[in-house]
Amino acid sequence: MKSLHLQLVAGLHDQPSQHYRQRFRPPRLSPGSLDDSCGALCVLMSLMVLGVATRDQIGQLPYGTEGRLHRTWERMSESFFVGAYSFDVVEILETLSGAVAYREMNGTTSRCTRFAVEQLDAGSLVILGLGAVPALPPRWSLAVGTERVGGTSEPSSLLCLDPVYPAEIAPFNARLSLRYPQRRARQLHYVTPSAVLSLYCCHAIAIAPAGKAYE
Repeated sequence: MKSLHLQLVAGLHDQPSQHYRQRFRPPRLSPGSLDDSCGALCVLMSLMVLGVATRDQIGQLPYGTEGRLHRTWERMSESFFVGAYSFDVVEILETLSGAVAYREMNGTTSRCTRFAVEQLDAGSLVILGLGAVPALPPRWSLAVGTERVGGTSEPSSLLCLDPVYPAEIAPFNARLSLRYPQRRARQLHYVTPSAVLSLYCCHAIAIAPAGKAYE
């Protein structure tokens, strides 16, 4: 069973007029379309999923913009080509205060994925910082839901929208398995359209519309 953020599924949102222009327009952005930092792209994708900004508004960012997205674009430009650490993603989100709220978790893979599941089940989105070497800038992926197999209560995977890979038809294009492949393994399998990667999850940043209370 898959549990996805409702606004990713056309027709399920109970106020369709607010998101009409985004119906059937996938929120995925790819490196090179706006910014080569996957962290920044995940922030922008989350804005579209949450209904904070439309794809048209995001597409106009390189051509100049006013208002709250102007500062966001300026901060995004600082990570252009060089990648983003967790503090870069957080500083980008700080430019959106009043529009979105966030909560950050850093630490072990188990701690971050447990936090991600809790926040996804509560209706938030979660930007995941993944990597093979914890000291290097992580690759970022937007977790949009969970997957449970065989009717179990515990999720088996996080469903992700990764800017690096095509989205095809489904509203997600990668899975982060929550089951370690071996008894003493520290890395999880990240299943993409082209490969299965073994990665740590060292960062998780939950995002929700402003006004959502984080306990």
